[in-house]
Amino acid sequence: MKSVILLGLATMALLFGCVNMTNNQQQYLCPDGSTIVSDLASCPKVDLDLKECQDASSSSDYYGDSDRDICYYDLALNRNNITYCKMIHNSDSYSDYTAARCGVELALYNDDMALCNNLSVLSRYDCFSHLSTELDDPSICQNIKSIPKMDDCLYDYVYYNAYYISDWSVCGMFSGKGDESEYCYYEAASDTGDLSYCDKLTGYDYYYSKASCYGAVAKNKNSPSICNQLGTTEEKDDCYYDYATGYPYVVDVCNNISEEYRKANCIDWTNYSYY
Repeated sequence: MKSVILLGLATMALLFGCVNMTNNQQQYLCPDGSTIVSDLASCPKVDLDLKECQDASSSSDYYGDSDRDICYYDLALNRNNITYCKMIHNSDSYSDYTAARCGVELALYNDDMALCNNLSVLSRYDCFSHLSTELDDPSICQNIKSIPKMDDCLYDYVYYNAYYISDWSVCGMFSGKGDESEYCYYEAASDTGDLSYCDKLTGYDYYYSKASCYGAVAKNKNSPSICNQLGTTEEKDDCYYDYATGYPYVVDVCNNISEEYRKANCIDWTNYSYY
């Protein structure tokens, strides 16, 4: 047995080589590439799989992936350890090998959404955002401590699930008035035909005004008379305009617009637009 051990040490010496002689004592470079010892048996243990990742190329391919990031990603999943997810540098949203996507895989595998909290701030947000969409659960976004980022997460959920949402109470989860919540109420009204969602719009965002919301609902219901329910002439004109110029175009509805210049513009658009 002793001869086997001596042979093993001799083999290691050949592999890693001697460094120099100090006081007539041979010194060796350990497999980690940095530690120098006089006895190879005292070398620190080397995680060969991790070292393989560290030595892999960091150059990105056409999809933004690098061999190093892919290696860390696979190592995290194989060992079920999110620590290796944090070693991934890629943040390209089009890549399948980001720290956030790595965190999502482990969170789903362990049924533990809190694992996302172990990632960096940006990857943490992306991790919760991906999970809320994939699990069809917007409440997951509320795990994000940053209010603006929580709203961004809820917006992503609505944007990617707008055609499948059955419970529009998600609009009430936003922190306050802003582009994100306005978009949510607009989509809720368009989807359900419920004008009460339009009435929640404040005009904070020009594209999601109360008038345009009524116009969208009217268009979906093929009922331009819904525009008459708005309070001001300007709002009614905006509603009729959006109805008429929304595909498929309905030039006759332009005649309901009171302001002459706007009416003429509506007629021109519906007659000559190529979009």
